[in-house]
Amino acid sequence: MSDLRTFYQHAEKHGESMPIALAIGVEPALQMAAACKLPAHLSELDLAGALQGKPIDLVKCETSDLLVPANAEMIIEGRVDFSRKIENTLGEFAGQYGPETAPVTEITAITHRKDAMFYSILAGKNPEHNTLGSMATFAIQRALAGALRKVLPQIRDINVYLDPTFGAMAHIVISISKRSDAEPMALIEAAFKAAGGFFPVSHITKRIVVVDDDINVHDLNDVEWAIWSRVAEASKFRVIPNVESWELERCAKEGRGSLRVGIDATMDMEDREKLQRPIIPGAAKIKLADYLNKKSAA
Repeated sequence: MSDLRTFYQHAEKHGESMPIALAIGVEPALQMAAACKLPAHLSELDLAGALQGKPIDLVKCETSDLLVPANAEMIIEGRVDFSRKIENTLGEFAGQYGPETAPVTEITAITHRKDAMFYSILAGKNPEHNTLGSMATFAIQRALAGALRKVLPQIRDINVYLDPTFGAMAHIVISISKRSDAEPMALIEAAFKAAGGFFPVSHITKRIVVVDDDINVHDLNDVEWAIWSRVAEASKFRVIPNVESWELERCAKEGRGSLRVGIDATMDMEDREKLQRPIIPGAAKIKLADYLNKKSAA
């Protein structure tokens, strides 16, 4: 949950309107800091100042006590009225529209620079939106991975894919050195039940794949190879129905959620000998260009 959402919920719960200020066209460091998901005790303003090597200059709003960036192109001040909600069609990073309604804001002041430029991003599945959004999702990825490592010490490596290529849901790949054929599916079930940091793992994760430790969890081609080269039985796929999901999974059904998928893509213990990969030691270090350059120099 974002800090702004926390403030929203507090004001709405107490039947209060909430002062806000929209800063349009700020320093790049502040824009990057605003997109980051930070712990509650850290300030985005402090992070932005650290990134640019000097503090962010602030001034007081005209109609509230809020402080805003002094060098912004434009400041739009207002109060959020939670008693009134209207349609809010927003293109989300995953290529679908977000939640449909939002509270109304009454504008109380607009201040701006001379010849101000109104900066906006092209929302939705757009490179600009996704580049900024990746700063927020990076924190979610780290939180998921960190939470799973704490409760599942047998993990050798883990990668959390939270990329618009896969829609709004995370896909987690875990490598282990398994000791029994039952271990991967037990790990998948435990992973889906984990807290996950900012979100419960099951709320934000569509698929968890467990692979052997000879598979590179950071290479999707390698992961897909394992799924289709080491899985022979239906029991290595697990479909979990009716799981509560976060609001950005638009296909989830109200009151029923959506499905989750677990895949055990490890070698069966009885097949380990015949499913070993043919690997040439040192082949990855050989670069043809090194030999061609030596020949040219000679």
